[in-house]
Amino acid sequence: MTEPKHNELNLAGRIASYFIDSKLTLLVMLFAFLAGMFAFLVTPREENPRIVVPAANIIVQKPGATPDEIEQLIIKPLEAILQDWPGSNTPMAWP
Repeated sequence: MTEPKHNELNLAGRIASYFIDSKLTLLVMLFAFLAGMFAFLVTPREENPRIVVPAANIIVQKPGATPDEIEQLIIKPLEAILQDWPGSNTPMAWP
């Protein structure tokens, strides 16, 4: 099988054949590796970053109540109270 001529290749093929034949390819790869290692070494990292997640879990028990009773007697009044707290600007939604 004969190798296609340089002018028969599309743009991607010409670029690929240039890098295959070029002696600069190794230098470009070495530079990219060193730049990546430098970025890895100078990027600050924390083992335990302090991330504040505005969420709360509230557990309320009412033995013997149906889900509809719990929603009407407990969940809806609690949602109304929690919505009035400062910083709670997003509405709560139940699936």
